[in-house]
Amino acid sequence: MRRLAKTILERAMLRVARASLLAGNHGAYRVILAYHNVIPDGRPSVGESSLHISRSRFCSHLDVIQELCVVSDLGGLIAGRQSDSRRPVVAITFDDAYRGAVTIAAGELAARGLPATFFVCPSLVGTRAFWWDRVASSGDNEVPSGWRVNALNGLGGDAASIVEWAGSRAAAAEEIPEIAVPCGDTDLSDLARQRGMTVASHSWSHRNLAILPAGELRQDLVASHQWLLTRFGAAYLPVLAYPYGCWSEGVGQAARAAGYIAALRVEGGRFREPAANRFAVPRISVPAGLSREGLALRLLGVLSA
Repeated sequence: MRRLAKTILERAMLRVARASLLAGNHGAYRVILAYHNVIPDGRPSVGESSLHISRSRFCSHLDVIQELCVVSDLGGLIAGRQSDSRRPVVAITFDDAYRGAVTIAAGELAARGLPATFFVCPSLVGTRAFWWDRVASSGDNEVPSGWRVNALNGLGGDAASIVEWAGSRAAAAEEIPEIAVPCGDTDLSDLARQRGMTVASHSWSHRNLAILPAGELRQDLVASHQWLLTRFGAAYLPVLAYPYGCWSEGVGQAARAAGYIAALRVEGGRFREPAANRFAVPRISVPAGLSREGLALRLLGVLSA
């Protein structure tokens, strides 16, 4: 009953928002969407379930995005490239370079001629299962909030330390299906050859950059930047997505010094051009359970989260 009431309310709000859009009352603004993984329809919950959206729901999101927005490549959006349309300008991004994202999602995007950027941790390419999916798989398909705080702040987001600390709470890496692990080297190379697809940095090893000592921070950022640039050349966009969304002004300055042109958060909503701080660019995180109506309301600025 609660879900039905929510759907009815969202649809009513969306009718009003669509009318406002058609009347040209929204003005030009920009939105960067942050997805994680896309998995086949019918698969049971995987790992931290909020990160793994089904293929059919992702496709319904793309339908909404194309109907309501102008889709831009991330580099053009950050640079403030102009659009004649009064519709929102949207860039599509994926954190963590899951195998499902670089295969299923990239295929759906390519079929529609839509660009996207995939944020990669080079040291995790071809490895087995992210720590958060291992921890969530042994519980209720989510990482308990108290565990997350200690994992990020006490253990610095370091995967090996977190899995050791979690002990029996962490599922074996082999229990995570292939579609929900970091992509392999071949998958990433195939992605980078596709028209409109770019790769970017999610740091070297997905630690909490905000608490790394200065020397380790610089080493991590430079290593990722240089590896991706050397490997992918023109398909590499020198933009950083902060792991876990953890950042500070000091981390932003370190990213600039390491050669990045911008860095992205995972919150903050829409923004007008240009972003006030290119090293704290806002995004909208898209959870797997978000309805097409819910996405539309966020794209149109009616809902912020």
